[in-house]
Parts: sequence; C-alpha cells; structure tokens
Amino acid sequence: MRDVETISAALTAAETGICARDAAHQRRAADHRPHRRRFPPHQQAQVRVQLSSALQAVVSQRLLQRADGKGRVAAFEVLVASSAVRAIIREGKTHQLQSVMETSLRDGMVTMDRAVADLIRAGLVSVEEGSRYVRNPANLKGLAEG
Repeated sequence: MRDVETISAALTAAETGICARDAAHQRRAADHRPHRRRFPPHQQAQVRVQLSSALQAVVSQRLLQRADGKGRVAAFEVLVASSAVRAIIREGKTHQLQSVMETSLRDGMVTMDRAVADLIRAGLVSVEEGSRYVRNPANLKGLAEG
C-alpha cells in the first residue's frame, strides 16, 4: 500500500469485514511502521488503534523448492491478533512482534523460521533451500533438529 487513501480503504474494509485477497507483505499489516510515515502525525495513534482492533491474523506464505526436486511446498508464517499483539500495535512497538510470535506457539502463531524448520525435519526441504527463507539461518539447524 503506497498512499493514505489506499491504507484508509484497507482499514475500513477490515473493520467492515470485507476480505482481502492476500497478505501482501509479511507481517507488514501488523508492522505498519512504513505506513505511519504516510499518515500525518495527528492520525498515527488512531490508525494504530484501528489496525489493532480490526486485525484478526496475518498469514504469509513462501513456496520452497522440494528436496526431491518435484515442485514446491508452502511454508506458512502466522501472526494471530492476540491481546499482546493488539497492545504492541496500539503502542507502536511492532519491533516486539517477532519475539511474541516465537513464544506464542500455543496461540497458533508460527514464525517462518519454525515453519521452514518443520519442513526440513519432515524431509520436504533441504537445509540449503530453507536457509534462503529464514530470518536467522544460523539457528535453522537447531530448530530443524528439535
């Protein structure tokens, strides 16, 4: 989303229940720092409140080459709008979202690193392929092993 009008329309659509086609940017719907710059300073707090109340979840999908070379397999990252996530968005502390996702598996949240590690553990994706899609490739081997 590149302008205030588009972002405002998306927020209105979310509040009224109109479904969006996809989550265009990984966690960007929740991590709206780029959008804040597009809204005048006096509107930024209201936008954060709107987003925190309208957001239900953000799902990001990456297609990775299968280890057997026969097509691709999807890895899904999931951010659920828990009370903690809503508070983080309202307060503009979106840099904390990754940490919340890493500790909220029981709430249905899955980081891309965890999703890719699960695919590696299942033998569906190679470590080399998976490392291209994770935030922290150095931790991938440990995640995939346990």
